[in-house]
Amino acid sequence: PGDDDEEEPDTPALDKVNHFLYVEGYPEDYRTGEYSDNEDLWPVKPQGNITRAEVATIFYRLLKAEVREEIETDVNSFPDVNEDDWFNITVSSLANMGAISGYEDGTFRPDAPLTREQMAAFLYNYAAYKGYDVSATNDLAQFSDTAQVSSWAADVVKWAVGADLLHGVG
Repeated sequence: PGDDDEEEPDTPALDKVNHFLYVEGYPEDYRTGEYSDNEDLWPVKPQGNITRAEVATIFYRLLKAEVREEIETDVNSFPDVNEDDWFNITVSSLANMGAISGYEDGTFRPDAPLTREQMAAFLYNYAAYKGYDVSATNDLAQFSDTAQVSSWAADVVKWAVGADLLHGVG
């Protein structure tokens, strides 16, 4: 049998059929940096850091509509995610799903850049929520900077490397 006969792995929550914007530019004129309603002028800033709220929004947009409907809420326990914030529904909904969490002090820190270990935890929590096997791990001895991995993230980073979702840099 050729490649045409092989089925894709089932990803029941992700919308792999419809193509829509899940990354949008910033509402500013790329030439001046001033606010703009003209989406044709919005920069994406590919070399910039991506924030925790932006990643939550991208991931939320990738979910199938029925999954979004199932988890959608605008209520959360984060003191720094307010009802009128542009990211409130995406952050609140993914927290409701269990895919994201905050810091020990209860904050979410939506404008903080997302670290690689936080991304690993985000993917791990989502996989666990969907019932995927999250027991696969990998020895991190191949990386020279494993001492820098936070203690809370060691298991999720090992899982992400073992699941081939996270690689070294360079």
